[in-house]
Amino acid sequence: MNTGNFELLVTFKNKITMQTVGIILIVVAILAVITLVVILSMREDPQNVKLAYAGKSETQKQIIRYFMIAEQGILKDKLWTDEDFDDYFNDAIKNTRERALEKLGIDEDQVKEIEPISFQNIRYYNDLTDKRAYFKRGKDRKMRSSVYQANWLFFSDKQIFVCKINLSFTDDTIKDRTFEYFYKDITNISTEEKSEYIQGVGNVPYIDFKIIVPGASYECELYDSDKNEDNQRSIKAMRALLREKKA
Repeated sequence: MNTGNFELLVTFKNKITMQTVGIILIVVAILAVITLVVILSMREDPQNVKLAYAGKSETQKQIIRYFMIAEQGILKDKLWTDEDFDDYFNDAIKNTRERALEKLGIDEDQVKEIEPISFQNIRYYNDLTDKRAYFKRGKDRKMRSSVYQANWLFFSDKQIFVCKINLSFTDDTIKDRTFEYFYKDITNISTEEKSEYIQGVGNVPYIDFKIIVPGASYECELYDSDKNEDNQRSIKAMRALLREKKA
């Protein structure tokens, strides 16, 4: 091979090599751009979550994220932890007793026959909107929900005052209902163990509690099995008071 041909071959190889390197660099740049786009899109909330944001405050959006997005991956730093939700939850429900007294229009001095009783539970459905609540089991295996109900019962010398407070943490629905029952009108205080199938959870046991009066009754479901002993003691005290008042 003469010198001219050799130089031509080297030049050709160099061109091929430079073209190959150029192509490789272009491919790498394209892949980098695609990767960046994917990463940025992954940092966005999923579309089904965005649809749930309509008309919500920033705090409500954060609660929806907590329930709808798994605490993992690239979105993890945007999400509340179980502890974050618990802090919000405990602050939201801390004044239900005072709220109940205000709604009933009574003060503590009027209702001292026995200690006030509270039946407080998470809910799997929003009774106000007739929609399914958001709920999930945390890392501690504790069930948490976006809907909460507090039932407060106060006892005067002649009657029972009841306030049922429904709270939804993902919208602005809140409703208080009040009831008053004279001891002489109450025919029974009943409890019945039941269970309800909740999709995504399974069969959930609860106690169906009723104060029965002619033509009507007050009813609430007690879902929190951890409070069963306390609830049963409260119901026992209520029944004893009713027997005393009707004697």
